[in-house]
Amino acid sequence: MKLASALQKYHFPENAQQLIGTFGIENLHPPQAEAIDKGVLDGKNLLMSVPTAAGKTLIQQIIDRQAEIA
Repeated sequence: MKLASALQKYHFPENAQQLIGTFGIENLHPPQAEAIDKGVLDGKNLLMSVPTAAGKTLIQQIIDRQAEIA
């Protein structure tokens, strides 16, 4: 899953998309894509039990940005 398409799907404003784009990440890791598919950006609770460097922090940062624009 492309990060940009996920942000567009959830109607992140252009400035938020640009900010997250500065992270230099184009594609989500499978656990990140699964978290989004399972509804983490729809407000559903989720427990991610994945290894280091699997992308937990990015998901939290996206959730934080989403909360700021809500």
